[in-house]
Amino acid sequence: TWALELLCCVEVGRMLVGSLKGNIILGVGLHWTRMFMMVVVFPHTGVHVSCYLALVAWAVTEIFRYPYYIFGGAFAETL
Repeated sequence: TWALELLCCVEVGRMLVGSLKGNIILGVGLHWTRMFMMVVVFPHTGVHVSCYLALVAWAVTEIFRYPYYIFGGAFAETL
């Protein structure tokens, strides 16, 4: 999970250099929140159901978000 989230943080860097369109403030907020969850919240919740629900919600958002980056806006909008 750590490695994948750090890889996702590259998106913010790409936005900063202009090779990826996006809202920098939203990107920083999104990845800061996720890093906070992994560092502060998840270690304390352990195997509680809320931890699993947060991970499922996280995964679902990524499933719908990444086709936009992979296939481009026009194709992703039809999904």
